[in-house]
Amino acid sequence: MFLRDIAHLLDTAAVLLGWLWPLWDRRHRTFADLLLRTEVHRVGEPERSPRRPVAIGLLTLAVVCIAATASGYLVVYRHDRALEEARTQIAEQGPRIVEQVLSYTPETAEDDFARAQSLASEVYRPQLIAQQEALQTAPLASNEYWAVNSAVLEEPELTSTTASM
Repeated sequence: MFLRDIAHLLDTAAVLLGWLWPLWDRRHRTFADLLLRTEVHRVGEPERSPRRPVAIGLLTLAVVCIAATASGYLVVYRHDRALEEARTQIAEQGPRIVEQVLSYTPETAEDDFARAQSLASEVYRPQLIAQQEALQTAPLASNEYWAVNSAVLEEPELTSTTASM
């Protein structure tokens, strides 16, 4: 048996000669079988057809692959896509929001301050209200803010609901 396995390795190394030889041989022997004067005979048909278990196994494997692909999408790609979308929205809308929060005119100061408070985050809102109250004690001058350059910061970590500029 060991000698036959070695012979099969040798005819495999010779450009698959041993595996193609049964196509030409009348008794479908491999080249190694010819060298060693051996022959393989079927004893009998198997009792069960292997088709059904193999089909079930392949179907199960396909379902597992589809489930793995779907979970990969749900866990990784969708999260990354949400972060990228949030980064894009902050990069596009963030400078305009900052302009609206910091800009006001004396004629519409109350409305401008109320709009600024509604746009500010809950963390920044108390500080903004304190600054607006300090501004109202003195005569107001027009303040127009233009954002010419901005960036979405990576620290603190960007999430789909929070970001820093």
